Amino acid sequence: MEMSLPSKIAAGKTFETFGSMVILAIIILCVTGSGCSFNQVTIREYQKDILLSKAHSQDDFIGARLIWIGGDGTTKIHVISTGRELKAKPGSYFVSKEYGTEGLQLISASAEKGEARLVARWAD
Repeated sequence: MEMSLPSKIAAGKTFETFGSMVILAIIILCVTGSGCSFNQVTIREYQKDILLSKAHSQDDFIGARLIWIGGDGTTKIHVISTGRELKAKPGSYFVSKEYGTEGLQLISASAEKGEARLVARWAD
């Protein structure tokens, strides 16, 4: 027994079939490359090497000043804009609101030489 159109609509059969056909048509158009456009997002990553030392203790790019370097290379910096003091060991990051979790890395530090090498990383 064939259902009438109002009965099919009430049962959701027509919409279900029509909806499936629309989804199938969209998939076919996207797969064949016609009718769909995908926005490409370009993210550029940057990095800057920074040397903080007794002679050059402040870097305006990162907005920080070297406070001290420990015997094991642990380095402490002062964030100029907030007054916050941050510490990191060589190979790790200065984690903070200002630099995020991976924005400023201490590459190496020598208490004997009085210098710390950092890398600032960011993206746009």
